[in-house]
Amino acid sequence: MTEDYEGLVFERRFSTTDNIKIQYRPELRDAQVKDNDGNPLTLPGIEVPNTWSQHALNITATHYLRKADVPETGSEKSVYGMATRISRTVREWGVQQGYFDAKNGETFERELAAILLGQQASFNSPVYYNVGLEARYGIDHDDTGLWGIVDGKAEPTGRAYRNPLVSACYIYNPDDSLEGLVNVMAVDSTTIFKYGAGIGCAWDDVREVGAPIKGGGYASGPLSFISGQNSIAGGIKSGGRTRRAAIMTILGVEHPDIQDFVVAKAVSEMKMGALIHAGSTADWEGHTVQDSPFQNINMSVGLTGKFFEAKDRGDTIKLRSVVDREKIVKEVDPNTLLDLIAYCAWECGDPGVQYRDNINAMNTCANDGLIIASNPCSEFLFQNESACNLASLNLLKFVDEAGHFDVDSFRAAVRVMHTAQEILVSKAGYPTENIANNSHNYRPLGLGYANLGALVMTLGLPYDSDDARNLAAGITSLMTSEAYLQSTRNAEVVGAFGYYDRNKDSVKSVLGKHRASSKRLRSGNGLEEIVRAANQNWDEVLDRIDKTGVRNAQVTLLPPTGTTAFMMDCDTLGIEPDISLVKYKILSGKQGTMKIVNQSVPRALSRLGYNSREIDEIQAYISEHGNLEGCKAIKREDKPVFDCSISSGIRTISPEGHLMMMAAVQPFLSGGISKTVNLPNDTRPDEIRRLYEMGHDLGLKALAVFRDGCKVAQPVNVQRNGGVDELGRGEKHKPNAKRQSTTFEYMVAGNQLFFTVGLYDNGEPAEIFVNVMDRGTEIDGAYNTIARMGSNMLQGGQPLSRVVRIFETSGRSHDYGGFTNHPFIKTAGGILPFIGQVLRAEFLGDISFVPPELRPLPEELEVYKRQPALHLIPEIGGRKVYPGSPSLEETIEKISEINYWKDEGQTTFETLEKIRAGRKQKTQKTGGQEQKGRMTGRTCSCGSPLIQNGSCTICSNPTCNKREGGCGA
Repeated sequence: MTEDYEGLVFERRFSTTDNIKIQYRPELRDAQVKDNDGNPLTLPGIEVPNTWSQHALNITATHYLRKADVPETGSEKSVYGMATRISRTVREWGVQQGYFDAKNGETFERELAAILLGQQASFNSPVYYNVGLEARYGIDHDDTGLWGIVDGKAEPTGRAYRNPLVSACYIYNPDDSLEGLVNVMAVDSTTIFKYGAGIGCAWDDVREVGAPIKGGGYASGPLSFISGQNSIAGGIKSGGRTRRAAIMTILGVEHPDIQDFVVAKAVSEMKMGALIHAGSTADWEGHTVQDSPFQNINMSVGLTGKFFEAKDRGDTIKLRSVVDREKIVKEVDPNTLLDLIAYCAWECGDPGVQYRDNINAMNTCANDGLIIASNPCSEFLFQNESACNLASLNLLKFVDEAGHFDVDSFRAAVRVMHTAQEILVSKAGYPTENIANNSHNYRPLGLGYANLGALVMTLGLPYDSDDARNLAAGITSLMTSEAYLQSTRNAEVVGAFGYYDRNKDSVKSVLGKHRASSKRLRSGNGLEEIVRAANQNWDEVLDRIDKTGVRNAQVTLLPPTGTTAFMMDCDTLGIEPDISLVKYKILSGKQGTMKIVNQSVPRALSRLGYNSREIDEIQAYISEHGNLEGCKAIKREDKPVFDCSISSGIRTISPEGHLMMMAAVQPFLSGGISKTVNLPNDTRPDEIRRLYEMGHDLGLKALAVFRDGCKVAQPVNVQRNGGVDELGRGEKHKPNAKRQSTTFEYMVAGNQLFFTVGLYDNGEPAEIFVNVMDRGTEIDGAYNTIARMGSNMLQGGQPLSRVVRIFETSGRSHDYGGFTNHPFIKTAGGILPFIGQVLRAEFLGDISFVPPELRPLPEELEVYKRQPALHLIPEIGGRKVYPGSPSLEETIEKISEINYWKDEGQTTFETLEKIRAGRKQKTQKTGGQEQKGRMTGRTCSCGSPLIQNGSCTICSNPTCNKREGGCGA
């Protein structure tokens, strides 16, 4: 390097002074989170910019400040220290590698530190975990599992932090050998997990169940090893921090084991639901969840263009053996398989889908092979054995109070963050030799953004609107074009990526497609400056590329952001809209709950023309109700601006709205989009299938869905009415003083019964009162004691299903049981069990205990009258089925066709039959024989009618099987 060498040039834009603490005034604050019992946990005396919220401090101190081995202080006590640790280390590495000279390096360091402290952008978590620990604090230790780049080649480092892991995303290719499978399952995955990252694997090359192996015997198939990898991930917390490791498993749709793969997680969820339904803990960190297979992994099916073509033609697809491609193991109907994929996604959120034809249409390195795998969140889609470090820009930081988007500052931030990510590539450590070499020679980067949902809300735009989509598309095109432009500048200084020459045609082709899409952008409604800058960038990139090449095979994607977004005080994650205007997030690692309130609402209201009094009134309404339904202070036409991804009252963003936003930005991204399409609980499987088909048609690369309430344990809690469970210990949710109620009057065993159910505003039960005529105050008081206990449980946040079970199991030995005049509950084991059954039917919609010939129509039940969209029919473990959805019997029959996991000769059908014990069957049997005899008019202790068969009295519930009299053995 000559004395007059300058390299890249950076100018001061974000760092307004040489002393960052003058620009961002520090203050000492305690970082606080709460445990599950509501007790505060304090990390005292953290130095933090006074512009940071307590929420951002809590996240940063909990997750990203170094906890041990820091000289003098023992742990990092300053957010400034963390930012300096990273920015100075990256600057030193940049100078060493020849990106810039010392003077520009100093400017670069100050700009990067200012961006991090100003919350304009953030790296992915492993950078905070690992970068600078050796350079700044002298922290290092032996680690034989890492590979670094020495003189352009991968070499074992032997050290943990000299070449630290910086990437959050790794793609691994499982080798179809025992050694290779053990490595991916345990050895290499462990290295990735312990340094705070996740891994994605496509298992297409692993031989199917029953395929022959050398030396005799037969293969156990990919799922057996995937299950083992899941267990390893469950035992290793990512980066030693408080979150579990992440895994994505992908299987191509033409693999012989694809049907087993599709149903694997749904079957696991059903088993887990049965355990929880029986009283086991539903805590995400508890043994029930963590001991269940596939709970630490995401699962996706790799769908091909041939699959969709066969589906449209009505043809079958051929599943060929991995070890003998000429051998057709079976043929399957694509439509049936797509139905199964959609149903299992409806059941538990998995599998998602990846559209391999759309992915490879934008493959910049097509000469080196097809892209068939991704990282755990499906945004990094690239060649096998590669890694990607991520970063995100906080979009709201580039908008002023007048709603103007600062194009120049945004471009400057892209240049700094892209260059920082690029510098990290060759100084990083990697878990395997192949990943190190490929990452060094391809250099894929993942710059993205967060807070899009908050941005469009702040500007007064509905997320599901053309204006919002045009804005998002323009910003994304600007980001990617500026990143590629900086990549050409970097290539001019230090050279194009190693494998560029053999892939330059596909690189040019993909960049040309980006530019063509950008030229079609609409530039109206204030987007002229953004679109013009993006198009100028693309023109310059295509002009420069023949001379310089590009330094990076990929530059952008949209990550989920997660805790890094909270560190930037973002209201929304990645491309997502807000999930709810008010909600709680359960922190993994038993660290309690943290309230997340959308701070974009007042800015949006101000932009829409509301005065301060109206804004206060609207915010108070949101705080109380969790939504804007019924708020008279807001105009009807403005309500769509505040629509969220999970229902707030009646309003919610449609699933199509989610997909259309993804489709708007996908043409401008190198990679994919980490995006979950949140669906209301009453979504049907056929609607999910339609979304999966729509995603392919829109050109998306991957798609995942999540139906609210489909999982036994989910990390974000939102009430069914769109509010949030805000009840602390001992708190109650009282109904309004003026409230609706429903009174029921029936005769039970000759006793006149009245009971009244008081209701919340959303139609859900809040209290129960019981009155039995002519039985005296003592007996009446006993019934109302149980009713008051049930009311207290409901107002304390307990589910109605639990209250119902208490009623159904109370008073059986002494209660008044017998015939009733109820239209479909003809006999009762007692008044309390009868009340429980009425509540179960009317407010839970569960009529599984009613004989088929007596079952009412759905619209005759209270739950349907008051909440048509919440016609709940619990089947197993809280699983809910809606009109038009398949019954549990149909589900079992469909899954049993796959014969998944034949443990000890047992089919899936037989396994699930055990799970569903206690549920109705078409022909009820006892002791293997059909029940015969007459109804006795009495009920069993379980509440079911007793049948007289000769001298034997038998309970009609086959799972109870209670017998009295001469019943024999």
